[in-house]
Amino acid sequence: MLDLLKIVQTTPIPLILILAGIFFILLRFANKIGGFIEIDPSQRQWTLPIGLFLLTIGLLLNFASTRPSTPSTITPITSTPSTITPITSTPSTITPITSTRPISLPENSNILIYNASNDDRAHEDLKKHLLRLFPSLTVDAYLQWNGKWIMSKTRIYFLKSEYEKIAKDLIDWLPGDQDIIDYYDQLDNPRYFKDKPSGSLTQMIKIDKERDLLFFIGEDYEVVNTAFSKLR
Repeated sequence: MLDLLKIVQTTPIPLILILAGIFFILLRFANKIGGFIEIDPSQRQWTLPIGLFLLTIGLLLNFASTRPSTPSTITPITSTPSTITPITSTPSTITPITSTRPISLPENSNILIYNASNDDRAHEDLKKHLLRLFPSLTVDAYLQWNGKWIMSKTRIYFLKSEYEKIAKDLIDWLPGDQDIIDYYDQLDNPRYFKDKPSGSLTQMIKIDKERDLLFFIGEDYEVVNTAFSKLR
């Protein structure tokens, strides 16, 4: 009995249904089973439909289980990374509106400024403009100087021959009328200045030989400082 149960458990369901269907179909045409079980004619009329039903179900299940299953192809959904193009701003070139710088001074030039005007700030303003334009300069500026008088115009002395052209360029560029003087020449040939109250011949002396240019900023200080202030 146990062996029979094991056989039933291991037998596929479709096969059991097929065998049961065949069995019920045979009952339709048999009067007895094994010579012991007699089937009533009124019961045999149901054996054929039941047998066909079981046989059909068994065949369908058997066919479904034996048909090779086609593995479904899984197409992976891959996300294509979007290419992010960075928006780079091109810096605009700002061209400042400035007056052309017509003058230049060699680096590390040594300049001395004396105030020869009625404005006590004129020498400091000139120093400020020069250092802004030429940061490498050495510039000293003084309000007082020996024999000081108020000059009607600015005077520029050059102490080295290579600065003669620079001084001339400054005079040509500055508005108005200024003087350019050779420092060492005036030591031998004193100058006469109409704006000097004494009216005597004058020499500018005791200027350090390390200096390159000497400014006496006079009463035209506004013109001179304004011209320098406009340079960039």
